[in-house]
Amino acid sequence: MIDKVFQSLDRDIARLNQTLRKDGVAEIPRFFIKLLGQTAVIAAKLDIPVFATADVDAYANFTWLAKERFCAILAEEGLHYDELSNEIWMPRETTYSSIYSGLTFDGYRADLEYVLISKALKAKAKNRVLIRDYLVAGASPLFLNLCKIYGIDLEEFV
Repeated sequence: MIDKVFQSLDRDIARLNQTLRKDGVAEIPRFFIKLLGQTAVIAAKLDIPVFATADVDAYANFTWLAKERFCAILAEEGLHYDELSNEIWMPRETTYSSIYSGLTFDGYRADLEYVLISKALKAKAKNRVLIRDYLVAGASPLFLNLCKIYGIDLEEFV
């Protein structure tokens, strides 16, 4: 799903930049979109059940015009960009994996362990089942280490 959105956005921005260039107007500068929250979890393609969400959380440095196109393409897919995404707490050491490299922007997703730490710390009740299922499937050493760093009691999830 997000692959389709990113490809459509890249095509649209490339076409728009071509028109802007012909008109002698500044192009939309290259930007990034970093997926967070449930969208990043879905993009990680886990072997456990993950509930879909209509909200797309992302840090992005796009211009207004690129953001408008992103929102329109998401809407075509029945999704919605969460305008408050910049308020999402993520661990300071969060790493991101590249999931799209296009002509006009790069797409990333926050690595799973950091998203799960954010969910465990900031929305424990809402994410209890997801964290439990992840633990049962075999949590990574990184996740377990992050739990120690951030003082997360895993007993609360089992």
